[in-house]
Amino acid sequence: VDTGRYEEALALAIDAKAIWLKALAPGHWRTASAEAAEGAALAGLGRYDEAEKLLLASYGVLHEEKGAAHVYVVNSSRWLAKLYQAMGQPAKAARYPVSQHG
Repeated sequence: VDTGRYEEALALAIDAKAIWLKALAPGHWRTASAEAAEGAALAGLGRYDEAEKLLLASYGVLHEEKGAAHVYVVNSSRWLAKLYQAMGQPAKAARYPVSQHG
């Protein structure tokens, strides 16, 4: 996602999510991290409505789960902020400051 290779990132995120769904539950933070990457890739492709749904759902899981790896928590905020900036909604983007996570 961060290199701009959104089609490739989307395929990898979908594969990762499928793997985590077989091994874990839909609400597990690892599954949510793959879903967040999927949403970020969709945002990069301009598929904002699909991206927003996935990013908001994964954000909720990642920010509630105490065991979630910090990098995925930060990415969920960063990707939501970038999505809303791309959508021309800076007020919504401001709701997801990355600085709050250190």
